[in-house]
Amino acid sequence: MPVPQLKNLEERVDKVEDRTKSLEKSIQELTELIKVLTFETAKTSIELREFKEEMKAYREQKEKEWREYKEQWEREWKSYKEQWEKEWKAYKSLKEREWEQKDKEWERRQKEWEEYKAQKDKEWERRQKEWEEYKAQKDKEIRELNKKWGDLVNKWGTMVEDIIIPGISPVLKRRFNLDVKKLLPNVTSKVDDRRREYDALVIAGDYIFVIYVKSKFREKHFEEFEEALKEFPEFFPEYAKDYKIVPVIASFNFDEGVVNKATKRGWLALQMAGDYLDFINADKVKLP
Repeated sequence: MPVPQLKNLEERVDKVEDRTKSLEKSIQELTELIKVLTFETAKTSIELREFKEEMKAYREQKEKEWREYKEQWEREWKSYKEQWEKEWKAYKSLKEREWEQKDKEWERRQKEWEEYKAQKDKEWERRQKEWEEYKAQKDKEIRELNKKWGDLVNKWGTMVEDIIIPGISPVLKRRFNLDVKKLLPNVTSKVDDRRREYDALVIAGDYIFVIYVKSKFREKHFEEFEEALKEFPEFFPEYAKDYKIVPVIASFNFDEGVVNKATKRGWLALQMAGDYLDFINADKVKLP
């Protein structure tokens, strides 16, 4: 391939790397800004929703920028490859009669192509690794933000109304193909002089999902929910008689040990997955 074209390609690669560095710098600056904004978020449910929308828009924007960058790089690579193949075909057609005399020239060009291809393959692997690291970092940031949301919601007491109730119907439909018949947030019942409150009851199909919500699930909460489940038929006999009980623990973020322990007990674990709810152990816990 002519030296000027190789030089032109190298300049393009340099420009792409400069753009990548600029993008990484922008991402770092935006990440720092999100941390500052998180601590300054006002203590109202309206501001919580605005913060959620802002985070979603930021993630979508970064993903869009990366896709556009990747598509541009792939277009340039495809154009170069097509140009190279076109030039090689033209060269072969014109120089067919001089093939034996040009054998050494061909070997040199072949070597250059292999070196160039090896370089580009290595560069592609590096960029793929950078994308995976970038995605892993963004997923980590989302989990951290979800955890901070959980702390805020636990303080304000709005998780059931703002997150669980709006999000439970889609996840039940998606995971179990169940349509919600009734949603009962913050339900209280009395038996004699005793009183029992449940964060949320959801009736879908032949099941009643008894949901226990905590922003940070701890060891003591297992015992509390276990006791609440034992007393459920006594406080709500009309539901315990007609529906199969499905225990659900809900939080913005679970430790792996908590999920494993809930799975062994046959409890579903409901948490934020990006910007929507999901049963993260649904593939291991079957409905009764």
